[in-house]
Amino acid sequence: MVAEEEEEEEEEEEEERERERKRDTDRQRQDQRQREGIVVVVVVVVVVVVVVVVVVVVVVVIVVVVEVVVVVIVLVGVIVVSRSLYCHYRYRYG
Repeated sequence: MVAEEEEEEEEEEEEERERERKRDTDRQRQDQRQREGIVVVVVVVVVVVVVVVVVVVVVVVIVVVVEVVVVVIVLVGVIVVSRSLYCHYRYRYG
């Protein structure tokens, strides 16, 4: 009887150890999944930030180029008109 009780206790202890190992394994897997999820979120955030920065830079560059082109066109127009008026008045009034 004592041997049977000891055997049952050993079996229960072994089962308990096995359950504990399984819990540890499950915890490790869950931790790994959480880490992977955090990494995915961080990568997505970094990609979104980079895309936003690139879009802002491109928009700023386009706006600056458009402003420079408009200024150049206005200056060329002013120069052409003023030269034309100058030539007209010079020809007319001598």
